[in-house]
Amino acid sequence: MFQRIAIVVAFAAVLAAPVRAQDARPVKLPPPQEQLGSTAKEVLTDAAIAALIIGASIAAYKAMGKPCACPEDTMRNGRRCGGNSAYSRGGGYKPLCYPTDITAGMISAYRATKAIPSLR
Repeated sequence: MFQRIAIVVAFAAVLAAPVRAQDARPVKLPPPQEQLGSTAKEVLTDAAIAALIIGASIAAYKAMGKPCACPEDTMRNGRRCGGNSAYSRGGGYKPLCYPTDITAGMISAYRATKAIPSLR
């Protein structure tokens, strides 16, 4: 037991010791983005775009102060929303909750404009 405490105390002393400039090793950093050129692009898969659209749709619904966008969400009392969710009820808002809700048109529109479809 005392041996473990001594090791912990010694390790803490090593961490607390100041580092001198001559003891520090140089760190090689990756090149900045400007040096990579204009050929570097961000490429998102269809699944990644669908996840972005779903997340934004649910966040937009919950931003209105309503907790039950999708059936798997939980109400304020901790119970599962289920049939009380906006997704399950007819009329009104229709948040996108599942990848099957995302159409190829929505994905291509996102790639063209980077805009998330509205809830209605």
